[in-house]
Amino acid sequence: MIAAPPALTRRAILALAAMAVTAPTSGQSAPLVVWLSIYSLDQVDRYLQAFRSGLAAHGFTDGRNVRIIARSADGDRSEHLAKVVAEIVAMNPAVIATQGGAIYGVRDITAIPIVYGFSGGPI
Repeated sequence: MIAAPPALTRRAILALAAMAVTAPTSGQSAPLVVWLSIYSLDQVDRYLQAFRSGLAAHGFTDGRNVRIIARSADGDRSEHLAKVVAEIVAMNPAVIATQGGAIYGVRDITAIPIVYGFSGGPI
């Protein structure tokens, strides 16, 4: 059972609102949102589904007015994460959503908005 989608952060809502304002016109594709995880996508599938549900609850539906893709570093925080992040940057997404240790791969990106999600206790 998937838990209720978490509330979107202020930053996420602002980034997604900006995407809505610049919605594609005829001949343009929908804005791209990339969800990045350090863990394999199988391990974080419930979080990814909650993310998609949360966006849909706010009017952002994958394949209709936004494209959502997920990428994973498969547990490799060094070399593989850097390669995955380089691939994501080359896609020129409207926003990158990340969680966990994947933040280390995107912390130097300044040209693309980054939304960081946190779950669990900080202690």
